Amino acid sequence: MFLDEVATNGPQFFYLVPWVVFFPVIGLLVNMIFGGWMGEKAVGAVASTASGLAFLVAILLAPLAIKDIPAGTRWIIFLACLAVLGFSVAFSKRGSIAEEPAR
Repeated sequence: MFLDEVATNGPQFFYLVPWVVFFPVIGLLVNMIFGGWMGEKAVGAVASTASGLAFLVAILLAPLAIKDIPAGTRWIIFLACLAVLGFSVAFSKRGSIAEEPAR
């Protein structure tokens, strides 16, 4: 399906798709160029803002990406994502290789 073939009754945000990539790249470039002069918190703020903006654009695009998928299939995909997320959370609670030093 091409972009000009998509027709919805709601708003279309497909023109924002490149920004999912551009926001983190812009944040990377800002940190590479100006990171030496900025403090550690400012570098973290730039990186967090860049990835947060990319996430917000992805949230705007998500309903457009799944609108043609039947409802039953959407539920299966949703439950599969929850299962994977639950597995990764359970796996991360097992501990890490690097133990904290004793105090």
